Amino acid sequence: MTKQKKFAMYQDAVRKPVGEWAEKRLVKLTGKSAERHNSENESGFGRDLRNWLDKGTVLPGNTLSVALVGKNMGHPAVYPVGLPEFFIKLFSKENDRVLDPFGGSGSTAIAAERLKRNVVLIDVKKEYVDVAKERINRLRPVDRQRFFYSSVEAAPEEWVVVATLLDEEQDVE
Repeated sequence: MTKQKKFAMYQDAVRKPVGEWAEKRLVKLTGKSAERHNSENESGFGRDLRNWLDKGTVLPGNTLSVALVGKNMGHPAVYPVGLPEFFIKLFSKENDRVLDPFGGSGSTAIAAERLKRNVVLIDVKKEYVDVAKERINRLRPVDRQRFFYSSVEAAPEEWVVVATLLDEEQDVE
């Protein structure tokens, strides 16, 4: 979490391997591939494959491919863990704190836990917090402690908060 106008972005954490296709495709660039190729709709976006030479990894495209969620899991809008995982990697480092004010079924918490981030989930419905707690408890990592809060002074009474913290001494702000 940051309260500053200037935020951190860790692009190296989300880079992807170029792939085997590059070995053949980038060997001999000709035609449009040998120069900057502007988009056909004149949007100003384009590509220059020459920039990909000698690169082992690149930033992903403008779409994310994540596995679908197989079942409802006790919440009407469960999204894949891979979705928050991408953004958590992009905008935080290990031991940073991730806030999800609409905690729902806990997908963000699971992603944060896997990536060794601290997480605070807030949801107005206790039944969704219970679903999230159940999903989080199934992970059972040995190097982390979990603390569950039924209320936080700064939050409205009806909110229920689930907090996962690495250090007992750390407090929820």
